[in-house]
Amino acid sequence: TGGSAAVASTFNTTLYTGTGATNSINNGVDLSTDGGLVWIKSRNANNTSYHYLYDTERGVNATIASNGTGGQSTPANSLTAFNTTGFTLGSSDASNSSVDNFVAWTFKEQTKFFDIVTYTGDGDFTGRTISHSLGSVPGMILIKKTSGSANWIVYHRSQGATKLLELDNNSVSNTYNMFNDTDPTSTEFYVSGNSKVNESGSTYVAYLFAHDTASDGLIQC
Repeated sequence: TGGSAAVASTFNTTLYTGTGATNSINNGVDLSTDGGLVWIKSRNANNTSYHYLYDTERGVNATIASNGTGGQSTPANSLTAFNTTGFTLGSSDASNSSVDNFVAWTFKEQTKFFDIVTYTGDGDFTGRTISHSLGSVPGMILIKKTSGSANWIVYHRSQGATKLLELDNNSVSNTYNMFNDTDPTSTEFYVSGNSKVNESGSTYVAYLFAHDTASDGLIQC
C-alpha cells in the first residue's frame, strides 16, 4: 500500500554531518533484510568530490561514482554495514569527513519500486536477456561496468529501447543499440554485446526503477 509511511520505509533522504569515526545513520529503511542502494554526496560548496554509490548486492565498502567512468573500488572504512534501520559509515573522508555535511539517498529493494541486478557479461552480439525482480516494467535502468572504466548507460521509458543516455555526461540521447532495441518487461531487460553493458568476463550492476501509475504507487519515471 502507498502513503507516507510506505514511502518512509522504502525511500529516505538523510542530511548528516560527518564525524570522521564510526557513524550509524538510522533512517528507518531496512537494508539488511531487504537490500538496497545508498547514494552519498558531500554538500559543502567547496567540495567537488564524487557521488558515491553503495549497494547490498556488491557488498560493504564497494563503491562506484555516478559522475565518473571508473570501475568499482573498495576503500576501507567507507560504508561498513547495511542495517535493519539504515547503514553504518567508517572514517573514510569520502562519505564521513568530519569537516563536511552530506546527503544520503536510500532506496530499498521492493516490488514495483526498485531492484538491483548484478551480472557478468558474455559478449553475445546477438543480444542477451537478463532477469530482474522488480515485479513491473522498469521506467528507468542505470547500468555500470564495475570491473573497469565505462560510461553509465541509461534506459528511460521516454526515450525507448533504441536510444540511450549517459549518466556521467551531458550528451543528448543517442540512437544506439545498447538494449538490443527491445523494451524491458516486468521480468526481464535486454542488452546488446557492447562492452559498456555486456563485455565477456566483465562485471556489471544495474539499478532498475519502476514506473507505477497505480493510485497507491510509490514511483513514476
